[in-house]
Amino acid sequence: WLADFHGYSVLWDSNPRIAVMAARLLAHYPERLGRVVVIDAPKIFVATWKAVKQVINTATAAKVCFVQMADGSLEAELDAWAGGPLKQWILAEFADNRRPEYQHGEKEYWKAPANTIGGQPVHDP
Repeated sequence: WLADFHGYSVLWDSNPRIAVMAARLLAHYPERLGRVVVIDAPKIFVATWKAVKQVINTATAAKVCFVQMADGSLEAELDAWAGGPLKQWILAEFADNRRPEYQHGEKEYWKAPANTIGGQPVHDP
């Protein structure tokens, strides 16, 4: 799982049902989690995680990592498990999703990319 919190606001984007869903997933599907990469999370998430990881399974807690795009820790994390083409696709997707015109859910993922070179999409979301 890759969770990008760019532009996230605790005031506007919080939903307690997400915590309930996460707890249910952990209870019903133990050890199914491969990796969670939390990108650009607010500092309150990091502080909360330090408390939460004390009460969950250590194997599960070890699968969660917090990274930042700006300091290169995201690229280092991707280098560990995502090959060159996958890493480049992920970074391109994050860059595309962070464009100002997509910050309120306007991106239409189901449509083919408009940008092409030689009839091939430049970036396939």
